[in-house]
Amino acid sequence: MFRGAGDIRLSLALFCGSQAILSAARKLQGYAAIIPSREAQQAALSHFQVAGGRIEREIYQRLFGARDMGLNILSNLRDVTPPRADGAFFFYLDLNRLASALQDEGRVGVTDDFASWLLKQTNVACVAGDAFGDVNGLRLSFYAPPGTSAIGLTRIVQALNSLRIK
Repeated sequence: MFRGAGDIRLSLALFCGSQAILSAARKLQGYAAIIPSREAQQAALSHFQVAGGRIEREIYQRLFGARDMGLNILSNLRDVTPPRADGAFFFYLDLNRLASALQDEGRVGVTDDFASWLLKQTNVACVAGDAFGDVNGLRLSFYAPPGTSAIGLTRIVQALNSLRIK
């Protein structure tokens, strides 16, 4: 019986199969690891119901402030179109132009390479778009403490801007 993300993580350590099956299992594990338990969701719902909307307003204001701050920072990207950030608490960068130029030079293959490179260069984690079926996308979360988000996004902008397209 599945009881939580820990069960899936344990089972994946012993999992083997074709590349397609392993890739799908890795995605499933990634989502299962971040989904709150049913009990946690019910506790949050109960809290929201007795708070009269105050918590939702605070979260909404915090997210809009973080989104606006992030969009301002990401507007400094040179060879990447800044995202619109229309949903959730993620920015989604289209690295197609930058990736194409760097692939031609043999410097970068796909966004998995960008994600790994950014982690090494900036100490900031992001999710490669292939997890969403887009080999040229990069997903960045802005749901972190505001100072942390600003530092991380600034580092990403500096790192991506250092990759000059000829």
